[in-house]
Amino acid sequence: DGLEPGAGHAAEALYVSERARARNLLDLLARAGASGAELGAVRPLRVGEIQRRLLDENTVLLEYALGIAGDPETDRSFVWLVTSTGVEGHLLPKRVEIEAAAHRVYELLTARNRVSGPRRRELIAQSDAKFQVEARELSRILFSPVAAKLTGKRLLIAPQGALQFVPFAALPSPDVNGGGDGSTGRQGEGGTEGQKDRGTNYRSGAPSPLRPVAPSPRPSVSYTPLIADHEVIVAPSASALAAIARQTALRRPAERSVIVFADPVFSASDDRVRRAGRRGSSAREVSEIRREHS
Repeated sequence: DGLEPGAGHAAEALYVSERARARNLLDLLARAGASGAELGAVRPLRVGEIQRRLLDENTVLLEYALGIAGDPETDRSFVWLVTSTGVEGHLLPKRVEIEAAAHRVYELLTARNRVSGPRRRELIAQSDAKFQVEARELSRILFSPVAAKLTGKRLLIAPQGALQFVPFAALPSPDVNGGGDGSTGRQGEGGTEGQKDRGTNYRSGAPSPLRPVAPSPRPSVSYTPLIADHEVIVAPSASALAAIARQTALRRPAERSVIVFADPVFSASDDRVRRAGRRGSSAREVSEIRREHS
């Protein structure tokens, strides 16, 4: 769309992304033994259907597609912003850069599940501080091209690759006022260095203003997670979310509700695993004694 404003390339590219994700989801459902009706409910949606079925004036979709690492021709990542009235695509850094940033955020966030010993609290505090720095950088990469259009919106996010490990709700809210150097807005063949991909308004066909990725923000004492300003919903794709909503609407309402608060265990070295093991051994011993005396 940067070369042919109004041609609808952003909408078509988004449909290609949705089609690929629908194929992957169908493969997973088929392996899980899903019924024909469930498989039939999953089909790729075009932009108009996404807007009608999922979006309103307070809800936007952010769908990410990562490039093919190692191939200079195809290693171009994108984010599509879909609102109730339009769609625009923005060029992002290469897949290897995005996934490296995502892995750093994930490793720092889960560091507390792997550290032990007398310095555990100190190491956790260090990891938490580093997490904020890396999370700000990842937020800048992922959100700055569209930050101005996210204020006050419910966010439907469809990640890909290593981004599926990212807790988007915990990332800091993007800097709406950040400037840009255009370094990640490099177009493909025929593009202009430093210029980012223009988005296209799907209904009016008018090109959106250039919005390059902003530079890294200065360190800040405050840290406001995305969930504080937005409702955040993460799904495999817009088409999958529409299929889930359809299946939920057909389901008979549950008679009761349940709220679950959980503190999951991610490592076998977690103290709770060892305590559970000791309790299990004690329970087995008591059971054996009871059997012997029965």
